[in-house]
Amino acid sequence: MLGRNLSRLRRSIHVRRGSQPVSANPLSVLPIDLMHIVFELLSSQESKSDLLNLALTCRALHALAQEYICKAIKVHPNSTNTTFTLFQRTIKENPGYGQNVISLTLAAGEPNVCDIPPRKLRKLLESLPRVRSLDLPGVPPEYIGRLLFSKPLDLLSGVTNMTIPGGLKVKNIVTLITLRIHRTWKFWNVDDSRLYHKFPKIAELDLTGLTFETSMVGFPLFENFMRRSQTLETLEMNIPLQLPMRDGDISGEKEMDVFSAAKLSPPFSYATDTLKKLYLYDDRQIWKTHDGTRLDLSAFSKLKDIEVSARLFFAPLAQGLPREGTYKLFPKTAETIKIWFPNDIGIFYSATGGIVNTAEFVVFNRTGGNASEVRWIQEFAIHKSFSFPHLKEIRLLEKISGSDGKLEFNERIWVPPYSFKTAFDATQIQLTVSLRREMPKD
Repeated sequence: MLGRNLSRLRRSIHVRRGSQPVSANPLSVLPIDLMHIVFELLSSQESKSDLLNLALTCRALHALAQEYICKAIKVHPNSTNTTFTLFQRTIKENPGYGQNVISLTLAAGEPNVCDIPPRKLRKLLESLPRVRSLDLPGVPPEYIGRLLFSKPLDLLSGVTNMTIPGGLKVKNIVTLITLRIHRTWKFWNVDDSRLYHKFPKIAELDLTGLTFETSMVGFPLFENFMRRSQTLETLEMNIPLQLPMRDGDISGEKEMDVFSAAKLSPPFSYATDTLKKLYLYDDRQIWKTHDGTRLDLSAFSKLKDIEVSARLFFAPLAQGLPREGTYKLFPKTAETIKIWFPNDIGIFYSATGGIVNTAEFVVFNRTGGNASEVRWIQEFAIHKSFSFPHLKEIRLLEKISGSDGKLEFNERIWVPPYSFKTAFDATQIQLTVSLRREMPKD
């Protein structure tokens, strides 16, 4: 876009130079729309020195430049930062200046941290009604609630891009995801262990993407936003928390009783016609038992990228439930499938507390995996032409780290039988199977 505008500008200057004498300030002969292009090009540069110098050449250009000088503001909110105090004073003395601010970054600074009271930062935001991009890495997390949610804030209804470092309560997150103009959200370190269940009485959400990274989201919240999301394309989160629930031995770990994939099916059914990417994990979660149900994704009409916990499809090996026919649970549109196997749910053998199940491991080493154990994997290749015409990659990965992030096992890549390998090669599916193996003892 900028390249086309620059070409247009050059052609205009060339024509006018050939048709009349060039004045002392060549820009004065340009049409107003081309002058705006000049300022747009200059304001897109990281340094604003050229823009500021041009604004000083004459009164007319100075007046025109005001809209672009303050279009994107990046300041460190500290009382010793002269840029911040100048910006704050300018907004106070000339309220119209704030109407031109489209992008605001309150940046982090070292060694001085933010020492501006939340009420003053709040007043500053209230003076910037046209902000569309808001980035707050320099704002302490404990300020966020008072800054954005103490009372209605006009700019929130127009923001299309926002980065918040933390400090959000679950009720704040609910407020944000219901903003109709902002369609993609990513949140970090959310703790919904109290299972927040209140939700605004709105018919639907305009979300296209929702990510809860390193977070624990409760089932009521999950059910509420799925039921109202008619346009959701990307979802990334942990398996939603359910009652009864207890804190685990490791900080942030949650322990629950019975896992049931069947309980997840109704909320997911609302996204069968829209979801394209699904990432669903069980990080820092312990489920005591599994009811044997499986999540069926076969009805999803657009789902291409799948990265999920094996808990959604498999019970622990000790329960002896068959795994044949697993391929039927995946959509025809699938292109990549990555399945993470927790300690209690292995591919060929399970593990507990850094130790593999000896009996299962011995059988696997002796047989290399009998036909019934490996056939469910091979079925993805056997049925590709009809069931997965676009499938490119399958990765079956056993977790080798614990909830605390510490390495518990080494990794071992499984080498399948020759006939097994040729089936995948013939269908051009890249297969990776990574198994746990015990770390050598000191």
